[in-house]
Amino acid sequence: MAEYIERKVALAAIRERCAPCGEGIEALKASPAADVAPVVRCKDCKWFGASGLCGGWCNEVMARPMPYDGFCSYGERRDGNQ
Repeated sequence: MAEYIERKVALAAIRERCAPCGEGIEALKASPAADVAPVVRCKDCKWFGASGLCGGWCNEVMARPMPYDGFCSYGERRDGNQ
């Protein structure tokens, strides 16, 4: 599930709020969309084992201590969801 706003939804909201003046809408349409990817935080990763208040241990990939809010490009959700 995406936690960021989709471009078409953002443009619709801006159009609604800026309808009286219409200023800046064309510039926003021409701007590039954000290049985003979902991130799996250590606390949600299947390789992470919690071991205290400050974090835990990455058991498979990083093989080192990691904070709960840490992440890496190898993270995989425990529940299998993206």
